[in-house]
Amino acid sequence: MLVAAEGSAGSSSERLSIVAEGSADSSSERLPVVATGSAGSGCNTGSAGSSDTGSTAQAATRPTTETERRLMDKREPTGKNETLQLEYNPDEALRLDHQLCFKLYAASKEVVRLYKPVLDELDLTYTQYIAMLVLCEAGELSVRELGERLMLDSGTLSPLLKKLEAKGWINRRRSAADERVIVLGLTPHGRALKTQAAHVPLTVGGCIPLEPHEAIQLAGLLDKLLTGLA
Repeated sequence: MLVAAEGSAGSSSERLSIVAEGSADSSSERLPVVATGSAGSGCNTGSAGSSDTGSTAQAATRPTTETERRLMDKREPTGKNETLQLEYNPDEALRLDHQLCFKLYAASKEVVRLYKPVLDELDLTYTQYIAMLVLCEAGELSVRELGERLMLDSGTLSPLLKKLEAKGWINRRRSAADERVIVLGLTPHGRALKTQAAHVPLTVGGCIPLEPHEAIQLAGLLDKLLTGLA
């Protein structure tokens, strides 16, 4: 997944661009856009268009979305079908600055880093913190349900739960309905932690360089991304 940024190296014809075909001057109406996967191939790992690896550019066309139409130039409709032409340049595609995955990774790492001094005061790691958030919200739930909610596998979750239990914050019991199911719950000490951690979202939120409406918009986009990847 890559992001083509305005002002990147190379000429305008080497960038991932949107072109309004059939417009009065389509050759001059190129704008950088975001590419989410190989052109015309969804999430497939294969290259788009021709399989000739020696080619310096590959192209594919598809109908434009409403957002892409607005990006092109906000002109009045011409009545002709508009298509999106993606010109793929391997050199540009492999630039680190164009990788959306890296931006997500780096932002996540830096945000989690902001939590550390705040959570150290509560004797919590970030993963323990989000596990306690879910338990405070749900009251009781199975180990499997907690793992699904946190998107953690059993290899990560099991030692996490052992540490929370050792600290006296959670307890585990077998379900009366099915003894194979382990149910997690909060101890009185664990429930008290909710009050002690009430300041955490505001404290960390004050360090995030986004306006409230930007944070809401970003959360919506991330929800869409996570839902699509599930």
